[in-house]
Amino acid sequence: MKWKENGGDDRFTVEDLSATDVQNVEFSGDKGNDTLNGAKTSTVIEADGGAGDDFVSWSAPPNDTLGGGLRK
Repeated sequence: MKWKENGGDDRFTVEDLSATDVQNVEFSGDKGNDTLNGAKTSTVIEADGGAGDDFVSWSAPPNDTLGGGLRK
């Protein structure tokens, strides 16, 4: 599953996906103060908050990826 925002203060929550066929989630927040919550899932998450003051919370399997943008 891919999710891309175009800037602004975005909130994205990933719930328990164990009963689905979803194997990974990709989130791109772009500019803004984004919040990503994946604490209720063991699904692999690839997240890039982009520029801004972002908050990320999740239960991290060993192959998750987190990227940050430049703080402006």
